[in-house]
Amino acid sequence: MSSVCGFESVVVSIGPEVAEFVATHLVILFGEGVPEELADVSVVHHARFVDRDLILVPGNTIVFGESLFVIDEVGCDAENNLRELGHVVLVEGNEPILPGQVRVSGDWLALQGLQTGTTVKVWRR
Repeated sequence: MSSVCGFESVVVSIGPEVAEFVATHLVILFGEGVPEELADVSVVHHARFVDRDLILVPGNTIVFGESLFVIDEVGCDAENNLRELGHVVLVEGNEPILPGQVRVSGDWLALQGLQTGTTVKVWRR
């Protein structure tokens, strides 16, 4: 089975508090219209949907540069938030997820080196 890229973006800014959140296995992605009060905690990106099909589904992958994360569970509002606002919250752990969150598993340590210009892609299987 081949993979198809359903979404791609480029990181345009990283809030000064993002590293603290990444250390707790949480990252907030927001499109370029990020509200000012969330800019310090957000990875702001310029998004482009390549595919109209659902992309945030268990088993699909999110890739930050070379760091791969597998989608394990998706909150009921996550896909719509990503499409409308470029916003999604990625988490890891066993706590129940909130409607706008996506539970992923992957290399969180590699995200500590996230930089502007990094590509973010979601691959459908």
